[in-house]
Amino acid sequence: MNKLLKTGINKEYYNNGQISSIANYKFGKLDGDWKQLHEDGKLAVQGSYRDGEPQGSWLHHVYE
Repeated sequence: MNKLLKTGINKEYYNNGQISSIANYKFGKLDGDWKQLHEDGKLAVQGSYRDGEPQGSWLHHVYE
């Protein structure tokens, strides 16, 4: 097994320091909840993965 494969929670950030996405990895593949946030921190998209493949319904949040 390759020890360099991502496992666990991974967060990515915008240049302003806000979180842009939160994802869970298992042996290098997306697995579990996935969230993308707007630059102001509001939730944009949420869904889930299993073994690297999108699963079920995905929610796209729209704010006025």
